Amino acid sequence: MMLLRFFFPHALILSCSLSVLAGGWYPWFFFLALSIAVILGDYILPEDYSTFSNISPLGANALLFATLPNLILLILITVVTTASIPIPEIKEMFPHLQSEFSPFQLAGLILSVGLLIGGVGTSVAHECFHRSSSSPLIGHGNWLMALSMDSVFPIEHNHGHHKHVGTLQDAATARRGENVYKFIFRSIYGEYVNAWQIERKRLSKTKTPFISHKNRYFKAISRSLLLPLSAFYVGGMLSAIVILCAMIWAKVLLEAVNYIEHYGLVRISGQRIEPRHSWNSNAWVSSTITFFLTRHSHHHQKSSLPFWKLEPLPDAPTLPWGYLSGIYLALLAPPIYRSLMEPKLQNWFQTYANSEERNVASFSNL
Repeated sequence: MMLLRFFFPHALILSCSLSVLAGGWYPWFFFLALSIAVILGDYILPEDYSTFSNISPLGANALLFATLPNLILLILITVVTTASIPIPEIKEMFPHLQSEFSPFQLAGLILSVGLLIGGVGTSVAHECFHRSSSSPLIGHGNWLMALSMDSVFPIEHNHGHHKHVGTLQDAATARRGENVYKFIFRSIYGEYVNAWQIERKRLSKTKTPFISHKNRYFKAISRSLLLPLSAFYVGGMLSAIVILCAMIWAKVLLEAVNYIEHYGLVRISGQRIEPRHSWNSNAWVSSTITFFLTRHSHHHQKSSLPFWKLEPLPDAPTLPWGYLSGIYLALLAPPIYRSLMEPKLQNWFQTYANSEERNVASFSNL
């Protein structure tokens, strides 16, 4: 029974697929309805401190594996419905499938599809590529990251972010007072540069040429390019543009998540990563959709733990809102987000930070 709540993200993906099939204004309706429902749900429902120690690993992993085909179906429907040139076979089998969208209606479609890729797809991918190297979920996670044009992310995330979180060496830690859009560009640039260096170092240890089929960086880039190219081949230019825009929107959402998870927090390089170095959220809906990515402090302490073993740490710093509320606020009103977080940061410096972290924060993170 505990697993039933994690069918909810899959139901959202299927609902989005139906809205795309319906065409017209339905994708916009889905996007607005989902956004409002998640934000209100996080606000109204009690905070989630549940644990799932007795959950079935087989059933939980099956839900993770179901994410990729579910999202591929959504993307395929999007490609077919937005195809520049009618596809005769599809038109014959499903005469009402291909729809005409106005530019503004296409924007709603892009926002809806990208929200599901970025909200559910990258959360599941994050869960998958933290498993042991022998797990088939690793490959599943890599392909899910390709849907957000971000297949190099696991390389830097596992070997860079988890090592340097909270320090000035970490591109994925937002500085105190940093604008979210400046952070997004800095984080993406740092991700690609660091992933390149990490992979070069890994290959040099085994004396493997950098230009080789064993290079994970090049494989990742290839996976990321495959989806928009396939969309262009099947549906033409319009489909390719729609899918590419949805992928970019999903990547923006991922970086916005990075932004709110560590905003303004500092750590001394070389010191142990503690629960105080991540912002958490116990909002019920956000926790369900992201498969407990919201329990971020516990994740950074034991990154190999599967999502159902992550626990809400009572003494860890907590955001005053759910993930989607924080993301939208940071993206739509950056100054307001920073001003609302300032009291939380002041409390963090006084309550959580050690003396060295206070000194670093005083000159490098303001």
